[in-house]
Amino acid sequence: MARRATAEEIRASGRKELEIPGMVDEAGEPLTVLVRKVHAGERMSLMPPLPASVLQGPPAAASENGHEPEKETAESRQKALEARERAWLESLTPAQKQERQAEANEYCYRLVALAAIEPEMTAEDARGLGDAALVLADQIQKFSANTEAAEKKPEPATA
Repeated sequence: MARRATAEEIRASGRKELEIPGMVDEAGEPLTVLVRKVHAGERMSLMPPLPASVLQGPPAAASENGHEPEKETAESRQKALEARERAWLESLTPAQKQERQAEANEYCYRLVALAAIEPEMTAEDARGLGDAALVLADQIQKFSANTEAAEKKPEPATA
């Protein structure tokens, strides 16, 4: 039977201590940052916007036999969006690709700043972490999406 979670358990489940890659104190102990989960909507709002043509995509076409097209699923819509985004990115000039990469990097700094509870950080603080900010952003995304548990292999049962 399930039991009701306590407020403290709920608060704790939304926070995690992450080691900052490459940062240690005078004694050689790793330094950490306390972060919170950042829901998908918050993460998406930090990402550089896509052009309307990529987001809207072409209208649904009738199937080859003239009947209605197959029903779209969330997965098929996501795959179509990703394909349109890849095609759009491939169409960019080298300078535009470099600008887009800079915008994507900014996303990582902003995500780390948004998630950091202790110590509080700005995007500029996160930028100062160098590559560690990119690693932290990846860890925050996995923690926020609850994908860490799925990546861990379950322990075998013991008798």
